[in-house]
Amino acid sequence: MRIVITLLICYAVHDTIAQDYGVIKNQAKQNDLPILLVFSGSDWCANCIRLKKVVFDDPNYSNVEKDHFLKYTADFPRVKKESPEYYKQNEKLAERFNPKGNFPFLVLLSHEEKVIRSYKGKFNNLAEFEAWLKIEK
Repeated sequence: MRIVITLLICYAVHDTIAQDYGVIKNQAKQNDLPILLVFSGSDWCANCIRLKKVVFDDPNYSNVEKDHFLKYTADFPRVKKESPEYYKQNEKLAERFNPKGNFPFLVLLSHEEKVIRSYKGKFNNLAEFEAWLKIEK
């Protein structure tokens, strides 16, 4: 029972952190890690849904993230409801880093929020994503 409660608390904390870009930005600075900013339409954009499935849901993805960057998803769903603060935060990020409104759109930022590289479109697998990140195995 304690394990279940602990897992639920960890999930809730992770979910809260994932929705606050400021927390991700501070953690990136403290750990000297880049930020992967993902612009997504999670419930309407076919390529966004595919990106999540073939990259972010891959069992090996968590190892890639923990060693190389912190991820923040600026989601713009049409059906799923999020808090007004979350939408406002994502709109500001889109104005700065995705003014053309591309989906999916990935931006790798330094912890000082300087663009390292960006990518519009999908990846077919985790290996393609790692190649874009320029991660050597």
